[in-house]
Amino acid sequence: MILAINTIAFSQYWMQQASMFNYGRHSGIGCSLNGKGYVGLGKIYNNTLVNDFWEYDTTSNVWIQKANYPGAGLHQSTCFVINDKIYVGLGANTSAGNQTDLWEYNPVTDTWVQKASFPGTARYGAKAFVIGDSAFVVAGSYNSISTYLYDMYMYSPATNTWKVKADFAGGGRNEGTAFSINGIGYYCCGTANNSVLTQECWKYNPTTNAWSAIPDFPATGTLGPISFVVDNKAYVGFGGNYASTIYYNNIGIYDPLGNSWQTLSVPPDVLERRWGMSFSIGDIGYVTGGQNATGVATDLWAFSLTSFTTNLSKAESDNDLKIFPNPASSQLSIESVSFKNAEEMSISIYNVQGQLMLNKSIKQATTIIDISSYAKGIYFVHVKTDKEIATKKFIKE
Repeated sequence: MILAINTIAFSQYWMQQASMFNYGRHSGIGCSLNGKGYVGLGKIYNNTLVNDFWEYDTTSNVWIQKANYPGAGLHQSTCFVINDKIYVGLGANTSAGNQTDLWEYNPVTDTWVQKASFPGTARYGAKAFVIGDSAFVVAGSYNSISTYLYDMYMYSPATNTWKVKADFAGGGRNEGTAFSINGIGYYCCGTANNSVLTQECWKYNPTTNAWSAIPDFPATGTLGPISFVVDNKAYVGFGGNYASTIYYNNIGIYDPLGNSWQTLSVPPDVLERRWGMSFSIGDIGYVTGGQNATGVATDLWAFSLTSFTTNLSKAESDNDLKIFPNPASSQLSIESVSFKNAEEMSISIYNVQGQLMLNKSIKQATTIIDISSYAKGIYFVHVKTDKEIATKKFIKE
C-alpha cells in the first residue's frame, strides 16, 4: 500500500517484512551479524518462556530456525556481537531464577559453546554495548525494585575473561537500552530505583573509564525501549509504562556530533510496543516483537531514511532519482528519467522532524527548488507519480 505523500510524515520509511513465525515474543534478544538478523529467547503467549533462536535473511525475507540456546528459557537476557560470534547470557527463568551463564554462538557451524560466567550478581534486564573487541554489560535487576544494580563489567572474548569497570553514574537502572557509536558507549531510559521511569541518557568513555550525562531522551520516560544505530546516529524509542495499556511508538534520533536529539514521527500502523527486539543491517534498522494492547507482537518492520522505493506493480531501485548538488546551499536540482512519461507528479520535502517544507505539482522530469531559506541540516525529497514513489536524502549546508 502506498500512502499519500502528505498524510503521515515518514510513513514511506517503514516497510513491513515477514513476521517471525506462528507466535511473537517480547523480552527476547535481538542482534545482527554478517548481513543477517537474529532473534530469540523471551516470552511468548501466556508468558511462556522459550529458548529458541532464529535467523532472519534479508535477501529472501525468510526466518530460519537455528540451534536452540542451550541454557534455560529466559526473558530479559543480554546479547552482544564480537568478531563474527554472538554472545547471549544472563536473564531470568521462573523456576531457575536469575542467571550468570554466557554462551557463544557460531552462525557458520550453528553451534553454541559455554564461556566464562558473568562474575557479578545474577540478573535480568542488563544491557550491553561493544567497543572494539570487548563488551560492556551494565546495570539490571535481581528482583528488588528498590535496589536496581548499577555495576558494569567488561568481557573480552580473546581471553574469555571479565573485568570490573566504572559503575554506571546514573545509579540503579533496569530495562533501559544501550548502544555504541565511534568507540563510546551509551545507556538510555529504563527504570531507576523504585521503578521510577526515566528519560536520562549517559555516555561511557573507555579511555577515561568514566560516565557523563548527555541530553535526556526527548519524550516521556520509558521502560523496555529499543535502539539501533544507522549512519552513526542512534534511534531510540517505543517502550512503555508499567501500566498494561500504556505503550509508545515514538522515536528519538541522537546525533553524538551535535550531542543533540531530534524526534521522528512513526506511522500508526507500526504499533506501539514495549520489550521489543531490534537490530540494524547496513542503513536499515529493524524492530520486531514486543508486547502491546493486542498481545504479543509477531510483526517485523524495516526502517530506512533512504532505502525504500515502492512501485504499484514491482519494487524499483531509487537510483534513478537524482538530486544535486548534495550537499546544497541555495538550489537543489531534482531529476528522474523514469518519471518523464508520468501523467501526474509531485515533489515534497520534509525535514528530519517530519515537517513538510514543500509540496508542489510538477510536469517536467527535471526541476529546480529554491532551498536558500532552509535551515542547515538533513532533508528528504519525495517524488510521487500515479504509479511510483521514490525518496532521497540531501544535506542543506
